[in-house]
Amino acid sequence: MKGEILETMFQRSVQILAFTSVILLSACDGDTGNRGATGEAGAAGAAGLDSLVAQTLLEVGDAQCPDGGTLIESGQDSNSDGILSADEVTESSTVCGPAPEPVCDLATFELLDFEPWRREQGYWIGEYTFLGADGDPYTSASWPYPYDHYQGFLRIDLDGGSLSQRNVFIYPPQEPDQCGVEGDVVGIGTCSVNGNEKIFSADQTATDCSGSLSGPYSIGPFVVDTSTRIIGEDTVLYQVRLFEDGPLIQNQLTSLPGNDTRIRTAQGLNSGNASYASFYRERRVLRDEFYAELAASRQANNILEVDQCGFDQGSQPSGITCDEHFGEDTSSP
Repeated sequence: MKGEILETMFQRSVQILAFTSVILLSACDGDTGNRGATGEAGAAGAAGLDSLVAQTLLEVGDAQCPDGGTLIESGQDSNSDGILSADEVTESSTVCGPAPEPVCDLATFELLDFEPWRREQGYWIGEYTFLGADGDPYTSASWPYPYDHYQGFLRIDLDGGSLSQRNVFIYPPQEPDQCGVEGDVVGIGTCSVNGNEKIFSADQTATDCSGSLSGPYSIGPFVVDTSTRIIGEDTVLYQVRLFEDGPLIQNQLTSLPGNDTRIRTAQGLNSGNASYASFYRERRVLRDEFYAELAASRQANNILEVDQCGFDQGSQPSGITCDEHFGEDTSSP
């Protein structure tokens, strides 16, 4: 009997536990409850250190950057004063700049600072040959004098960034077999007896600090563009174009070996084709010798006094005297 009661009690206990488990399991499937209130914020942490960067300009001549540059330093502002002090620097670097461009002031620029222009300045006497497109001595319908061998007297003057050139070209009398036709002389001279002369003027100014020059040049009613640049210490290239950056009309190369001589050759172009060529051999002399030899050449070629400096490059009356042309007293000593 007792055993049955115990068994019955055991069975009931199992049933109660099973029922309780069902209730508990059923409770796990219920709705989520409301979120509880947010707790109070914790205390603020200590403020962090600021990082600072400082840049310092390095002057030209600095040991690390001879051409100047910038020193860049960085570190933490340990004392929070907003200034990066030397003991706070943890990293540094330098950025060196390129060599600065030379300051160019054309108002104070001096062409004589360049060796080629020092070699160019002065008084020059030359022996000239001028050829036509066919390679024979040039002939001109408006200037009936020989071009195979004639002389040139040049004065080249430099003033700051300006160059002026004043020339006289002396031509010998025409050959007798070329006389007897209309236009066999210019002026009042006699064919095969009197030679003649022309003047030539050119002015250029510096365009930059490299020694380059440019300037307009008049040919009759036309104005063309001229430019000159130096190549090393012994060469000068002169160019004539129809207009700036336009078609090439002339290339002229001047060699300056540094012994008071110049050798020049020019190439003329017409629509891209050869039109003439020249060969000039020149020597530099002192002023007195220049005017003495000019006077002697005029006498040797029977240049009439009225024709001296009397015609321009276009074979037209120049309207000026030799003193006006050269800008000084041209009388021989």
